[in-house]
Amino acid sequence: MSVAACLYGFFAHCPGARDDCGYSGYGYGSDRRRRTERNDYSDEQVFAKQLRALGRKGDVLLAISTSGNSANVVEAIDAAHERGMTVIALTGRGGGKMGERLVVGDHHICVESQSTARTQEVHLLVLHCLCDAVDNLLLGEG
Repeated sequence: MSVAACLYGFFAHCPGARDDCGYSGYGYGSDRRRRTERNDYSDEQVFAKQLRALGRKGDVLLAISTSGNSANVVEAIDAAHERGMTVIALTGRGGGKMGERLVVGDHHICVESQSTARTQEVHLLVLHCLCDAVDNLLLGEG
């Protein structure tokens, strides 16, 4: 299962997807419009463009890349910082370019493995932990 597929589950179970919570979440990679935007914008700008339109100061970007070098995710981090957003980065292999772009106040969880499968397994575990933390902090559940 890909990390993108895991994110669908993350947003399905996060508090923002529930009717009893006023918080929201949005999976930029899950948006079908992204496929057609590639006709007009480079792949590197696809997430950044959406963040510049929808991201607000105080929002949090959850940025995931096994290598830490996915150009479209790196650009999204830059766009998030332009908007005053905090970044939580899940990476592997030393953090790559994503790790270099993080600033004070961001959070970096880097899986020190050269194995894509092991890195993505840990990312999935972290996503589940984040769901529990958000439920507990925002709703007193968990």
